[in-house]
Amino acid sequence: MRSFQTFNQDQFFANFHNMEDLAFEAINDFLISLPQIITEISSAINSKNALALEISAHSLKGSLSNFYAESSMIIAWKLEQMGHCNDMNAADLILNDLNLELQKFELELRSLLNDRN
Repeated sequence: MRSFQTFNQDQFFANFHNMEDLAFEAINDFLISLPQIITEISSAINSKNALALEISAHSLKGSLSNFYAESSMIIAWKLEQMGHCNDMNAADLILNDLNLELQKFELELRSLLNDRN
């Protein structure tokens, strides 16, 4: 397996204690759920709903923590804090940063899935 930059692959797979099938199922489940959570974050920002932003960004941050995806987690945390503090200024810019980071992360996850097949 390759070493990736957007998440800690070794720590991620260590959580599954050699149950590789389960690890790949977790990757697939994350990739399936990712568009919905990004839609929720985007909708919260567009509607200026701070509570919805806080909750959806917190949910994403939790999912990312399973992968040890530090860069994406930090950006999701920023959005979560913006929602918590009811400060929506520049949330759309932070969302753009998150989307860029998640694109790289998603490519690496899909590459792992493709390498497995």
